[in-house]
Amino acid sequence: MTAFANVSVANTIFTWLTRTNQVIQRLNNHATSNTVLFSNSLTANTTLELKTGGTLTLPSGAISANSYFGSGVVTAHAVATNAITTAKIVASAVSTAKIADSAVTTAKIANTAVTTAKIADTAITTAKIANTAITTAKITDSAVTTAKIADTAVSTAKIATAAVTAVKSATLANTNTYIATKLDSSSGKIQGFTEFANTAINSGTGLLIGPDQHALTVPSNSNVVRYTLNGNLTLTLPSSQPGSSSAVKTIVIFLKQDATGSRTFTLAAPSGETLLFNNSASQPAVVATANKRTIYTCIKFDSDTVWYVSQSFIES
Repeated sequence: MTAFANVSVANTIFTWLTRTNQVIQRLNNHATSNTVLFSNSLTANTTLELKTGGTLTLPSGAISANSYFGSGVVTAHAVATNAITTAKIVASAVSTAKIADSAVTTAKIANTAVTTAKIADTAITTAKIANTAITTAKITDSAVTTAKIADTAVSTAKIATAAVTAVKSATLANTNTYIATKLDSSSGKIQGFTEFANTAINSGTGLLIGPDQHALTVPSNSNVVRYTLNGNLTLTLPSSQPGSSSAVKTIVIFLKQDATGSRTFTLAAPSGETLLFNNSASQPAVVATANKRTIYTCIKFDSDTVWYVSQSFIES
């Protein structure tokens, strides 16, 4: 605003009147009423103070942070608690670089704020999950599937003893048998099971130990063995059975004569152990007729050196 010319004592009363009228006109331009001041530009060299209860109204777009606010001008104390809402923040205004590491805490995230759609596939890594962050209550039943568990992810050390119960026990298998199991959660022993023999019938030839005399040993991991006798056979039961305390080992031996028949069968105990036959001082003979079948059942208990043997089936 251009300054008025100074009025000196030597000026005439007309000059004084002119300058006075100019000052009054200038004030009238700023004072639109007794309580309102108006100006296209207002500059405060030191302080522009708004008294308590007063209101400063600015039109939309009147303030640009880039143009009118210097660094440090606006602080948290200058912003009212409820002054910032989602609608007042543009989508591009918030970026990772603008959020301090300590700015986000659990207390500041609403329970419904995080959804699957808001988490990028690469956002979660093992390093970002605390050991105590995952509990059973936080995993839905349908969240864990076979496809989501790597082959190497499950080990004995990762399965708690109490985690395996009869209901949760899957079927067990090895190369010779398929065992549907029921585990006792307190002892870890098999309470009851159903076993199925391998469908293959092995040859009774084995190791030749003399004229038409052959030898085989029952595999220690087998409960059922089947042989076709195409020569005289001596079969030795496995040693160090049943392999665990308070357990019992049962072996069923299925024998069938070949088309020639009259093959002999001798059952032998491993070193340091003996055979005890059911109601007989010696082994009951295998049926000699061609293509006929005989079944023996052998049982041994832990800490015992005796195999209890019975001829449980002989075909007429």
